[in-house]
Amino acid sequence: MSSCPLISIVVPVYNVENYINKCVDSLLKQTYSNIEVVLVDDGSTDSSSIICDRLSVENECVITYHKKNEGLGYARNYGVNKAKGDWIVFVDSDDYVREDYILYMWNLSYNGTVDLVSCGITLEAENGTELSISTCRECFVNSSKDAFFNIYIKGIERYTAYSKLIRKEIALNNQFPKGYFEDFATTYRYLSQCTKVSFGDGGENYRYIQRQGSILNRRLEKKHLHCFEICEDIASYIQESYPDYRKYIVLLYETQLIQILNKQSMGKKEYSNLFLNTDLYFVQKSLAYYLIKRLAKVRRLLDFYYVQRQSCIK
Repeated sequence: MSSCPLISIVVPVYNVENYINKCVDSLLKQTYSNIEVVLVDDGSTDSSSIICDRLSVENECVITYHKKNEGLGYARNYGVNKAKGDWIVFVDSDDYVREDYILYMWNLSYNGTVDLVSCGITLEAENGTELSISTCRECFVNSSKDAFFNIYIKGIERYTAYSKLIRKEIALNNQFPKGYFEDFATTYRYLSQCTKVSFGDGGENYRYIQRQGSILNRRLEKKHLHCFEICEDIASYIQESYPDYRKYIVLLYETQLIQILNKQSMGKKEYSNLFLNTDLYFVQKSLAYYLIKRLAKVRRLLDFYYVQRQSCIK
């Protein structure tokens, strides 16, 4: 194992005093031993920063950095810039992983001959109950175009930063923007610099904890609609790089709309305003009329979905 390259695990930390110990402990138990754990304290106001310092003192492979609060994306960027490894793995500080997590992804890299590895996850409630398992079909993809299609068009793989192994140079060249949905805005740029990508199952290895305070589990706010602006950027990328995929651009918006409807807590008024705002957004941005027409069909489907969900809640 000593001949394997150093893999830097970047963990952004912000007010997770109840979770960070379990997260880091799971990283220290990895069967792939040549790792460094880079903890980036993003201006925590609880005891997280103290815990991170203690973990660094107790474990030689754990390094802690402290910075002012600028958000998840910038914390990840900071960690990448400080990382010493040639490969980067992102783990959220309130999640944890199984002991073969890193080794499984390294094996899927075919001894480092691919540029990015993507795997599935298990969604878990805070009480430990497994909610769902998202898996990827284990396969090797030779082109970034095919990988983009699997992730952004078909949606059979994940665009999230976690559950991935990425060459450091690619992560350095494509840093996260500030704001929400930073994974959605960054992964396609990763893929644009990849020659080879591999996908794997391993859904049981990454345990994503669904916290009540997570961004997509709150009341609907204007910031949640930022995903549509990112859709616009990706649509422009498709037009320039993969023009034969233009007919699929509508799927970007549909996917994000459904994600918001599925995870936000909203009443009937907010629900109606969401559709009104998205329709106006598409008109203002001069998007094709067929896009709005297509979303009207989705609306009818989700009208039924909303009624059914509300009846279940009652």
